Order: sequence, then C-alpha cells, then structure tokens
Amino acid sequence: MPRTYTIRSFFVPTVAIAFLALGGCARNVSPAPPGGIYRSTSAGANFDQAVAIVGKPGEYIARFSLFDIFRVPADPQLVYVAAGGQGIVKSEDGGESWTVISTPLTRALDVVVLDDKTVVVAGSDQEGQGHVIRSLDDGASWQQVFTVPVPTDNRPNFLLGSDPTPSVVVSIQLDPFDLNRIYAASNLGTIFAGEQSAKTWRSLYTVRSSRQTPVGNQRATGLRRLIVSPHRPGELAIVTANQELIRIRDGVQENIDIPQFINDPSPLGRVSGKKDVFDAAFIPQFPDALLVGVEDGAVVTRDSGQSWIQLSVPVELTQKFNIIRVTTSPSNADRLFVAVNNVLYRSEDGGGTWNTFSFGLNNSIISELSINPGNASHMLVVLQQLNT
Repeated sequence: MPRTYTIRSFFVPTVAIAFLALGGCARNVSPAPPGGIYRSTSAGANFDQAVAIVGKPGEYIARFSLFDIFRVPADPQLVYVAAGGQGIVKSEDGGESWTVISTPLTRALDVVVLDDKTVVVAGSDQEGQGHVIRSLDDGASWQQVFTVPVPTDNRPNFLLGSDPTPSVVVSIQLDPFDLNRIYAASNLGTIFAGEQSAKTWRSLYTVRSSRQTPVGNQRATGLRRLIVSPHRPGELAIVTANQELIRIRDGVQENIDIPQFINDPSPLGRVSGKKDVFDAAFIPQFPDALLVGVEDGAVVTRDSGQSWIQLSVPVELTQKFNIIRVTTSPSNADRLFVAVNNVLYRSEDGGGTWNTFSFGLNNSIISELSINPGNASHMLVVLQQLNT
C-alpha cells in the first residue's frame, strides 16, 4: 500500500480591498529581492521579475532554491517548479504569480504533471535518501510511490568507505508519446520508467561511462540531465555527472563524443580531446539535430552527432564555463538560446549572430529555461543564487 501523507493547508480568504485616495491608507509592501524567476513576453529580448505569491503581498519566491520547470502540455500557462525545501510552486498564469505547495520531502528536485492530473515530485528526505511521491489532489495529500534502495555491503572497504551514497532521482521527464508515463534518472546512473500514474516502476537502463574515473567514486557514472526526444519513442539524451553526452535509442546506449577542436581537429602544439557537456536540447523540427551546451559555449549537430558545428556564441574562447543551459524555440528552429552563468544569449539566425541579455546578478546563475509551446514569445528563466 502506498504511504499517504496529509499536508495541513492554511487557506487565506480572498478579499478584494479597495484603497481609496480619500480617507484610506495603503499598506507598505516590501519589494522583491533579486533572483528567482524572470518572465519574458518578447521572445527573450527583455525580462521582468515574476516572483509574487498569490494572496501574500510582500512575500516572494525570489530566494527559494528553484530547480526544474514543468509546463502542463494541455495548458502551457499552468506551470510547476520544484522548489527545494519549500516544496513546489505553481503558476496558473504562465509564471506571472505563484502559489506554494508543501511536500513531505526535505528537498524537492523535479516535478511533472501527468495527463490525468497526477502531480509527481522527485526529491530526498532528511537523510538524503531519494523518493518519488505523487498527489492525486493537487498537493493536498501525498503518497510515496518509489524509493531506490542502495545495496548494503558489510565487507570492510577502506577505499569506498562504510556509508553508501544515497540514491536520488535527480530528473523526471514526461514521455511525450504517453502522457501518463515518466522517465526518471538517478544520481547513481540508472534510468527508470514510472507507469500507471507513477504507481509502478521498473529499471530500463544502467548508463556506462567511457571516461576513466577515480576509484570509489560512485557518482562518476551518475546522471545530471535527462532529455526526452519528441521525435522517436524511447529515445533519450543524457548528460552524466562527469560531463559526457549519452544517447539511448532502441534500447542501445551510444556515447556521443564532441571533439575539443571542431574547426581545426589538430591545432599545432595542442592536444585534441573531448568537450565537457553540460546540457542538450532536441530541435523540434529536425529529428537528427541536437543543440549542446559545452564548456566553451554551444555546438550543434544536424546528423545525430556524426559532425558538429561550433556556434559563435560571443564568449571568451580562452575561458571554460561550467554552467551552461540551452534550448530552442518550439516554433522557430533558427531561434536558439544559450545561457552562460547569468547572461542569456539569443540567436534568430540559427547561431550566426547573437543578442545578449544580462540579468546583472553576479551571485546567481541561470539554472533553467522554459519556452511556452503555445506562445513561443513567452519564456521563463530560473536564476539560482550560488550560496543557496
């Protein structure tokens, strides 16, 4: 039997208050601190902060630890975001304002909503052990539906230590070919499938690393990002904890290597290698194309990784970055977005030229990008404070 958690909700009556100039007095409302979520209605040309909590003037989600964004396919204006220790946040107006929904997890890392309106959240408890929970009533109560056990080995091992690494589902993604089915990726390297409204689970793949890793590093083949193809059922792109790009197609794993020097494979006096990968995005209009965020900007392939084009993102080529996010417009294959630290680069010509938008928050990084598939001029950006 699934374990059920009941969350006590405090309902604030909705009251319309008119502040009249004659004889009335307005309440002072504190401005929002920087950070949180920013919203664009101009296809990423400009952004406004969007962190207000509905019915709570002066309270904001700006300092929440925000993670993945999920737009409900049937209603892209309905948006959920995993919010760490605060649970999840929900917007019914495309991200302009938010409500906070508590969960029994200590830290919520990802959220999806199934076609039958089941809300599914992945995260961890106070010991760091990972769990997936679901709600059939939009967060009023929760059921624990999946926990990944870690094998216990009582044999002494001075290299590995005595405590196994907790297993956590770091990413859950909806199957676009079955909106009541979920793919889940763990930090220890396994892909799972959740079915029957996330009630039943099974293992699909164990990801194998092609890179040499330190002895005893359990996270070395773990997973960071899970991207589901909109083109082929069951096709997944995966970014590992040690910055590899892996594709699973027809049940077969393929490690996709991106050359360090694309334009000149053997520059004089330099050793060729492979680029570190931090994010990837399928391009909706082209089944064999991938946009990939790498240590020096972004690259694109149009032939499933057989060849690559280095995009001319205007960054310092002598620097290596470790925070890259990429996405493409769902309606315009030439509109590309690459986020580097706290700067968003936008191209309208497939990566030939770029415009930039800086959020000016040196202590924050862009951690997520989301474009409304029903109105591609509307976009949300999550900024995460580095000290949270």
